[in-house]
Amino acid sequence: MIAPVASETNTDRLRVLSVCVGNICRSPVSEFLLRQEFGDRVESTSAGTHALVDEPVYPPMAVRLDGLGVAHEGGARQVTEAMLREADLILTMTRELRSRVVELAPATVRRTFTLAEFAAIVAAGPRPAAPPSGRGEFVPLIAAAAAQRSAVAGRGVDLDIADPYRREDADYALAFDQIRRCVSAISTAWN
Repeated sequence: MIAPVASETNTDRLRVLSVCVGNICRSPVSEFLLRQEFGDRVESTSAGTHALVDEPVYPPMAVRLDGLGVAHEGGARQVTEAMLREADLILTMTRELRSRVVELAPATVRRTFTLAEFAAIVAAGPRPAAPPSGRGEFVPLIAAAAAQRSAVAGRGVDLDIADPYRREDADYALAFDQIRRCVSAISTAWN
């Protein structure tokens, strides 16, 4: 039996929560790129397990978002159990973060993936006949992805996007590119 997805609300948008550590580098990039790709069909947000609360997107990532014309307003938020319970899809940046999320909110296990894991699963899976237009059409696709998790489990570290915080510019470039490719793969599969 598939565990129920997040509680019903009066919105038909899929609620996606991207999670990293500080919520200033990787997860906001995922949040804003997903928002750009899916528009009003998705409510894309982000949070961190050790968030630098209220801090904006870190400059090396903000510059890259600006270069694509992607708006990135708002500040970092600390992830909470309530946020996790309310999300239809949780995308973490690493397998370790995925474990932390599931530990905090065990009922989310079937809808929590690393971003790279989820992108690989949906890219390899069957395409929907038409782009999903609302939550009711997205949720079964997430359940189908959960059933295919074992297909990518052996990829190990390739399912992680390393934290570039306080590292070289090349590390920010690599993380940004990985996130962008993952979001693009999801968009290609579902748009």
